[in-house]
Amino acid sequence: MPVILLLALVSSVIGLFAWWRIFYRLGWPVWYCLFMAVPFVSLAMLIVVAVSKWPIEERMASMETELKRLHGEL
Repeated sequence: MPVILLLALVSSVIGLFAWWRIFYRLGWPVWYCLFMAVPFVSLAMLIVVAVSKWPIEERMASMETELKRLHGEL
């Protein structure tokens, strides 16, 4: 029994760390990773993260706009 609890604790800490890194890279507050410990809230947060605009997408869109401007397409 203590082994199972230890494994659950370790996997929870690893999961929260992974979400901390995801929220950090999104530019969102890193304490949002604590929401991932709440069962139904974590599902809602996963959906919000999945459909939100990521910083890399915003950078790509701005680079495409700049490239079009340089080529005279705008």
